Amino acid sequence: MQKYFSPSLLSFFKNDIFHRLPKKNFNVLDIGCGDYSIFEEVELEKMHVDAFDLVCKPSNLNTSKVSYSSGDILQTNTQKYNSYDLVFDSHCFHCLKSNEEQEIALGNIYQLLKMNGIFTAEIMVQPFSKKVLFPERLVREVVDIEQLILNAGFKINYFVVLPNMHFYFETKKIEVDCDMLRIIITK
Repeated sequence: MQKYFSPSLLSFFKNDIFHRLPKKNFNVLDIGCGDYSIFEEVELEKMHVDAFDLVCKPSNLNTSKVSYSSGDILQTNTQKYNSYDLVFDSHCFHCLKSNEEQEIALGNIYQLLKMNGIFTAEIMVQPFSKKVLFPERLVREVVDIEQLILNAGFKINYFVVLPNMHFYFETKKIEVDCDMLRIIITK
């Protein structure tokens, strides 16, 4: 099993998200987790975690405390609507390749959340200082993401831009500097 995840995601969850969740049992959906969810690194006493990704290999994770499956946020199961207290984005959103895909994903996330449920994400955004091209990604301006969130019906609780972040693309062997938007929004 590959144990790769972004340490910034774990820090974001522990420092800014966890205390906002219900005190009793709650359900989490981790989208874009790859083969290893950050929730493997979190005490799961009071939460149930489902995790999915297009490239997830659940057969490798049968002993895990997280329920893994292959899935696509652009195609959700309507039986799961209104099921989750938290949908946690493990760097999935900025990997969607079009405006339409990002709109569909946000609409599906909205449907998956319970009333007052939380969606959180770290999203690559265009830097304030210059435009940057990203391989195989649609990376928007911050103001465009804000409008997309509001159009989907979410309420913004936390909206912070971290400047000058470094992202490495293994497949292209390049490093790109851009800004990162951290959001916590509710249904």
